[in-house]
Amino acid sequence: MLGLSHTFITSVGVVSAVVGMAGSWVWGRLADRTAWNCVIWLTAFLNLSCTLGWSFVRPSFAHLVAPVLIVVAAGCAGGASLASTNLQFALSPESGKTAYFGVTAAMSSIATCTSAAVGTAIQPMLEKSMGDSSISLLFFVAGIGGFANLIINGRKLPSVT
Repeated sequence: MLGLSHTFITSVGVVSAVVGMAGSWVWGRLADRTAWNCVIWLTAFLNLSCTLGWSFVRPSFAHLVAPVLIVVAAGCAGGASLASTNLQFALSPESGKTAYFGVTAAMSSIATCTSAAVGTAIQPMLEKSMGDSSISLLFFVAGIGGFANLIINGRKLPSVT
């Protein structure tokens, strides 16, 4: 465990909420100057860097690194949400936008739930042989897998302004 107090984590949570709100504004302005796919690329890159970063966090320096990872990820969340929603809206059929949004939201939720369930099922088995470093391995695999997905599927994103 990282040894971070509840007060510390809550304080970082408050800061990350503010940064998340500001991030939406920053990413929206960037999208206005570039395109939504650019925002998805950048926010995904930063978020996946944070996910990968968690695999290297150790208790001796967690109080320095954890806030950065949490705040950067929060700052990207709003931009990623705005970008994906705008891309979905632009690419959805003129009739049936609500159904399109519903299906894509459902698929996203299923994928998120499935990946969390798989990680939760695998972690206790890994913990028996690896101890606490099993969590680091899961963050590493998630980060690398995410980057592979970004490289493979990110190229297919259309440029929508």
